Amino acid sequence: MKKFFLILAIIFCTMNAFAARQHVGRIKGSIKEAKSAEPVGFATVALMKLDSTLVTGVSADMDGNYEISAADGYYILKVSMIGYHDYCTQIHTTPGETIVPTIMLEEDTQLLQGAVVSERVQLVEMKIDKMVVNISSSAFAQTSNGYDLLKKSPGVTIDKDGNVSLNGKSVSVWIDGRPTYLDGESLQALLKGTSGSSIDKIELISNPSSKYDAEGKGGIINIKTIRNTLSGLYGNVGANGGGMYFNKQNMWSTQESVWGTISYRTDKTNTTLNLSQGIQNMPLILNIHTEGKTIADIRQETYSLMNAWARSYNATISHDFFIDKKNVIGVIASVPYTISGSPVEEKNNTTEDYRDGVLYQTSTGQIESESKNRQYSANINYTHIFDERKGSEITTNIDWYRMGNGSINYQTNKYVPKDGRDPFIMERNIDNLSCINIWSAKTDYQTLFWQNGMLETGAKWAMSVTDNDMMRTETGLPEANNNFKYREHVAAAYISASKQFGPRLSAKLGLRGEYTNVYGDWRIDGTVTDLSYFDIFPTAFVGYVASEKLYLSLAYTRRINRPNFYRLNPAEMYISSSTYAIGNPRLKPEYSDNITLTTAFGRHVSLSLAYSYTSGLFYQRPSVKDNGEQYIMWDNFGKEYNPSATLSVSALPITKWLEWTFVMSGRYVRNVSDEKNFTRTLPTAFAYTAFTFLLPSNWKLELDGYAMSKQLWGSYDIAPLYQSNLAVKKTLLDNKLSLSLTVNDLLRSTRTDLITNASVQDYSTICQEYLMQRVIFGVNWSFGKGQRGKARKVGQVDEVSRASAGAMLSK
Repeated sequence: MKKFFLILAIIFCTMNAFAARQHVGRIKGSIKEAKSAEPVGFATVALMKLDSTLVTGVSADMDGNYEISAADGYYILKVSMIGYHDYCTQIHTTPGETIVPTIMLEEDTQLLQGAVVSERVQLVEMKIDKMVVNISSSAFAQTSNGYDLLKKSPGVTIDKDGNVSLNGKSVSVWIDGRPTYLDGESLQALLKGTSGSSIDKIELISNPSSKYDAEGKGGIINIKTIRNTLSGLYGNVGANGGGMYFNKQNMWSTQESVWGTISYRTDKTNTTLNLSQGIQNMPLILNIHTEGKTIADIRQETYSLMNAWARSYNATISHDFFIDKKNVIGVIASVPYTISGSPVEEKNNTTEDYRDGVLYQTSTGQIESESKNRQYSANINYTHIFDERKGSEITTNIDWYRMGNGSINYQTNKYVPKDGRDPFIMERNIDNLSCINIWSAKTDYQTLFWQNGMLETGAKWAMSVTDNDMMRTETGLPEANNNFKYREHVAAAYISASKQFGPRLSAKLGLRGEYTNVYGDWRIDGTVTDLSYFDIFPTAFVGYVASEKLYLSLAYTRRINRPNFYRLNPAEMYISSSTYAIGNPRLKPEYSDNITLTTAFGRHVSLSLAYSYTSGLFYQRPSVKDNGEQYIMWDNFGKEYNPSATLSVSALPITKWLEWTFVMSGRYVRNVSDEKNFTRTLPTAFAYTAFTFLLPSNWKLELDGYAMSKQLWGSYDIAPLYQSNLAVKKTLLDNKLSLSLTVNDLLRSTRTDLITNASVQDYSTICQEYLMQRVIFGVNWSFGKGQRGKARKVGQVDEVSRASAGAMLSK
């Protein structure tokens, strides 16, 4: 009898549970701002009984969408978000799916006016496909420019020519979702003219999805500036300045910046104007040691002290017009202008030539160089929303970009032979004019499918045309012209699908196809580059929430790194009196396959394991001619195998007044040369740490630093490097006014040394020491409302940051 009643009870309970499951349905909806119709992300959604007893609750995603499971019946749905009035409505759920009409939240203007912005935001955040550095929470922001802040980001290195690498791999650099179109010195000048106070965050996207261009072996670095996304007026103005004197070199290293941003948003329009100016002077010591045995026993020692300087100016305006709730049109226009130079006095530029161990001749040289870079860019974008409930929308971007660059390089070299010949003078004058035009059109469509899946697809076409006219005159030699025309077409299409499988598992798959056509008429030697190729780039992402404090993700991407035109151009570009760099018209693209496994423990700690394989690795091969001249030529070294691990500890509270951020990455690099059957392996490590002291009376002190062990780059060894910095910040008037003081490069340790391996080729070392220690004072005042909400996904042209000639010594 007992067994009978037990079995009956079990059957009864099972039937009740089954019946309950049959009556459980899903409640779905979205949340938007009443005035602008922009999604309100991460709002709290609570489901309550009619007596206000809480049943369950969720947070909306970043696009304002939410979903709740509940048995059928009558409920109260309550939505709350900081800065908005609470919203309550009564709903009746039925088995299956209940769609709640879009909830429009009204701003709480009294709360916003009295709000004090908190600065306690994690400095570094790990996401499924990227690392985010929240610059606005750093004490260094106010007295630093974009160049300084980018160099301080975990895993980022920038060489003397402005070429940016992430974990040793070249990347595409964007600003506000749009490529900068710059490379080398022009990019460096633009970043130095960008105020740190105007930057919100830096996104290090190592695994971009198929929606993005496949260009960039190391992915994408996106610098997001602060923009107003609430109605009303917002703005900030500021300035900084300072420097340091270097007695040994008898030179100053200085920096000055002024900036201003103003935004005004209504229910129909959103307009932002940004103006900035940056002035910087940073001396650079360049030492080159070369030993050549390929043709003759030659040794050469070169010392140069460059007084590098840059002036940059930028004006950017953007305007969005909200036609109605389903149609938005916008324009973006930007006019950056930079002037830079690297003059060298005769006393600071000497070279000694040795033949068979005996001093053959000495030389000194004076170099006058200046480059003027004027750019124009314009974007027209349009978004149409088909169905708000399904998130169905289409966005079209049409872009035009033009850059005109004029540079002069005048050298006077005095040679003193040691073999009885008379001293002689050689003059070299290089005038260069170039113009680059880029046209781009892109369309992206997205919609929900399978209830909680997202489908994205789109197509893009871009064409860039470069016209270059260079004249070189040199004592004893006929005039040499480097007139060339370079054209590149890239046509692409992609499809991507993501799906949430229950509350724990999510996945995203994508496929991108790109057709590339390159034509270069170099004219200088009759060489023509004519290449066409089509590539497929798959991407895959899987995420799993094991528990509230444990998250796992797995990502795979395939990338391409196309040769810049200056890497293809066979013309000689002198970087010192006796050293020049040349391109290689036969240079092939790099391809890389990357896979990354990331584990997040709570909100402060994460661990990533990655592996990448690169074929066609770029490098610069140094050689010595029989007349003693040194040259470095771009070439494909071979293959690179690179397993790595990264540990990130973000804003970990040690005490109430101390937070610690630590990022450490270890890699094992194996380079294999295709030509010489040569293999090199080297373990490398990178570490970044920051201590943030939250002191009384709104004082903040931050000490940070990074260190990198020896690295491999083709046949080069990159010597270890490290840097440390200190910043103090004081906020006043409810965080609207801030004062700051920064000391950059405390130990005067910033340098990059490249050393070739003698078993591969002629031995050479290139030592670059930057005199960048500075004491900088800054002030910034913000007025109007803060920044909240979601920016529009427009202006995201994925085009080249491969546009300008420069960067002859790069990583």
